[in-house]
Amino acid sequence: MALSINDLGSVRKELFDASPKWYDVGLELKVSVTELDNIGDQFRNNRDRLREALKVWLKTATEPTWQDLVKVLKSPVVGESNLAIKIEAEHNTTAEESGRAAAGGQTIPEEKQPQLSTERLTSRQELQQAPQQVEEIQHATEERGRQVRELTEPLQSMKRP
Repeated sequence: MALSINDLGSVRKELFDASPKWYDVGLELKVSVTELDNIGDQFRNNRDRLREALKVWLKTATEPTWQDLVKVLKSPVVGESNLAIKIEAEHNTTAEESGRAAAGGQTIPEEKQPQLSTERLTSRQELQQAPQQVEEIQHATEERGRQVRELTEPLQSMKRP
């Protein structure tokens, strides 16, 4: 679903945590450097600067979407992947939007869209399981360390005169 200038409040609220990176967000959203420099000169705090950059984007982009924002937040320049994942979950970005973004604005055929959606869900599930997996790895590492110590202690005592 396309966003409009009427969505500025909700978009700004969702991107609040990215305010310090307002300039990079603006650049990734294809707001001109001149426009961003003017915004930087006119407004003192980053929240207002972000709002103005988003306003320009919402007014000038052909068909701005939540997925466009997700893509920008995940970009290496902005580096706000956690915020992007949160926005994806809250706004249920569709496979069609993902497909359009991945294809540079072209819609991916319908038969491939469920696959894209499944890949994104698998990725979220893996993220949710990551803390448990880290804990399991730490436990296994501690157990292996204990086993190594048990095996090497007799050898150590044999070496001592």
